[in-house]
Amino acid sequence: MTSTMAERWTSTETSVAGRERTGPHNVQFRRSSAVATSHEVLPASGSARDVAFVPPWLPDVARRIIELSRRRDGWDSYGARGLQEGAVEPVIRLLVDLGSVIQSPPSVSFTVDGGLVCEWNSGGASLEFTSSPTGESRIYYCEELSGREWEGPAAESVWLEKWLWKASSVV
Repeated sequence: MTSTMAERWTSTETSVAGRERTGPHNVQFRRSSAVATSHEVLPASGSARDVAFVPPWLPDVARRIIELSRRRDGWDSYGARGLQEGAVEPVIRLLVDLGSVIQSPPSVSFTVDGGLVCEWNSGGASLEFTSSPTGESRIYYCEELSGREWEGPAAESVWLEKWLWKASSVV
């Protein structure tokens, strides 16, 4: 399953904004503790297409997803399904496309039907991204101070980047 995921990851078309955030897939990734929190500052002569931003926590999250993929049906002794391949792509796409605004790694876990859940909680805001085995993704967002809540399909969330930034902020 991991080689299939890697092939899809590198061949997936993204929006223009997504390509600018992640860069082309054939460039060498650079890591820097100076850019671990949000954005990399490029020299004036540089181009966003020359550099791909990879959050320092992404390899650990990928390892967690691979670890979860090894669990079989019934892993919880109550008949829960193992990780279904269709649930992985939306999570990887979210983490790669919006990795530059995500300030901390998500907590990654299963759903009972074989989906994935990524959760961020900054103390002031919480965001839950759920990906079903069919590849559908939903978001639940909540701000503690204002009491603002939103729940719905991820594709309908116009505030996703801002919410991820808030919910993943390091307190």
